[in-house]
Amino acid sequence: MKLVLFVSILLVVGCKETGQSTQSDVPVDPKDATKLVKLNKFDRSKLTYRFNNAVFEINATSLKAGGKVFNKSMGEHGALTGKLVIVSEKIPKLLIEQNFKISKIAEHTWVVKVNSDSNLYVLYKILLQLESVSNVEISVNYSGITPSPEMM
Repeated sequence: MKLVLFVSILLVVGCKETGQSTQSDVPVDPKDATKLVKLNKFDRSKLTYRFNNAVFEINATSLKAGGKVFNKSMGEHGALTGKLVIVSEKIPKLLIEQNFKISKIAEHTWVVKVNSDSNLYVLYKILLQLESVSNVEISVNYSGITPSPEMM
């Protein structure tokens, strides 16, 4: 990231010193500017999250059990189950201290049922940072979910 920023700065400085035009020096057709504004409109009612190696849209500020999501990668609507699936040789102490319901489903694989008011995304990000945890996924149920008008 720092390298990209450094190279970008060098390119801008190099262009200015050589007299070459930069992007800000190029005249913009007002018609093109209007098209760009229309393309970049931000829908504040839908937030985008990246988890489970996919991109999801959600109409809430946090990911909680029962929340409706749209998996943009699959093009499917789903509901958050309130569970996390983790792969770890042992249960992280953090989960035990929080009194979450934990079930072993396979060797080194656990399902963690979180409290209904817990933010799944925050816990997901914390668990990803633990060295003892090799994988974490937020459980999403895709069966029988019909999009409600606010999900569209």
